Amino acid sequence: MKRLLATVSLALGVLGMAATPAFAGVDDCPSGSVCRWQYGNYDGKQATSQIDNPDYGCWSVTCGNQSRWDDGSTGLNNAVSSVSNHGTRCNIKFADGTNYTGADVFFGRAGTNYQWRDPYLSNGGGYETTVGGALRVNSFDNLTTSHNFCP
Repeated sequence: MKRLLATVSLALGVLGMAATPAFAGVDDCPSGSVCRWQYGNYDGKQATSQIDNPDYGCWSVTCGNQSRWDDGSTGLNNAVSSVSNHGTRCNIKFADGTNYTGADVFFGRAGTNYQWRDPYLSNGGGYETTVGGALRVNSFDNLTTSHNFCP
């Protein structure tokens, strides 16, 4: 009986590990890339890119498949909650409109004195506006639609 319980416990443990997704963290973002995550604190699905992307809503081959999560699934448009720029030569601009239009937020590149990553775009992510003469920090969580390097 003890052997049976141990076998069942071991099997359930292995099945539980297999069912748990492996989330990439900020350190898994390759050099030269910008990485975006589905959830805050660099958690959930990850999307990696080394080129400009004018429309996260376009996910066909004609768009270079740059608007897909790294697991191949779609749904990147307005679904990013944390970002990290591991680009080696340029700053990056995220915009809430296609073709880099609309409200935007800039990040420097890793290793500079500029903000180059943000684990919670809901905290403003550098997106600031002046309303009635007062500075207001706005959330950029789940608002990114395009990005470009060297804006």
